[in-house]
Amino acid sequence: MHQLYAQWGGDDSGWRLRAGRQELPLGDERLLGADRDWCNVGRSFDAVALEHRTAAAAVTFLAGTSVRPRNARLDRFLSPDRVAGVHARFATAGGRLEAAPYTLFTLRRAEGELPTRSIATIGGQVQARLHPALTLAGELAHQAGRWGSLSASGWAGSWDVAYTAPWSDHAPTITGGFSYASPAGDRRASFDDLYPAGYNSAGLVDPFAWRNLKNAALSLEWPVVPRVRLALEQHFYWRASAADGVYVDDGLPIPLSGHETWLGSHANAALFFQVHEKIEGRAGWGWFVPGQLLRESGVPRRSRTLYVSLEYSL
Repeated sequence: MHQLYAQWGGDDSGWRLRAGRQELPLGDERLLGADRDWCNVGRSFDAVALEHRTAAAAVTFLAGTSVRPRNARLDRFLSPDRVAGVHARFATAGGRLEAAPYTLFTLRRAEGELPTRSIATIGGQVQARLHPALTLAGELAHQAGRWGSLSASGWAGSWDVAYTAPWSDHAPTITGGFSYASPAGDRRASFDDLYPAGYNSAGLVDPFAWRNLKNAALSLEWPVVPRVRLALEQHFYWRASAADGVYVDDGLPIPLSGHETWLGSHANAALFFQVHEKIEGRAGWGWFVPGQLLRESGVPRRSRTLYVSLEYSL
């Protein structure tokens, strides 16, 4: 069961309260994601979310637990992974400038080799439309707390420039971007990307977590016709520090020897199409080419990912 919640209030303006299993996407979903692409499970939370909306602002208070998918069984209700926080969005008239600050608190109990992690994350996103065809966007986040015996004091940032061709409503948008996440150091853990989307240019299928990472990307998104959208992306990855390993999920780093930081490149293409008012189809193909460092560690020369999905919404 991916989502099942009760709602009081409308979606347009005023107060809205949701209680139950629900998605809690935050901005570009680098820290709180919904995982609706390249994934047949998705990320949701057993949570309560209280939101107030006006034409120029929205504020959301949330508290809950992350849902852990289980094979061939109903997902567990109220897992030990806890999250709470508040995020807001403020926009100027006409939407030329938007700011979205947030504060998140997460607590994960010790499990296996992973220690207890208690982390506070403070950050924000800013988007400025300098011209109808040109948009700048950025996000910065800083953390404090404990990652087991280590201090959780990492930081991360992302910066994008987007250009939309002005010739029609179905013109493509080209985006260039760079993101960074701090590595682990002396008695300090790497930046923790909490509960990211598995895609959306920021999550695990990229195929690395937003930890000890430098990521340069170029993408194109094109609404070819009203019900069909094409997305193309090319990513290039480096470790932020050769002294730290590589992270592929929310667990411990995979240690890598040597001073090489180049990890590899990843290209993907996806097609989104609206089959019916309540049915959306998705198809995608990804191709990862590892660098020499990963090949020497046993990673295959190339790995490919193919997916096709249909989603029905009640």
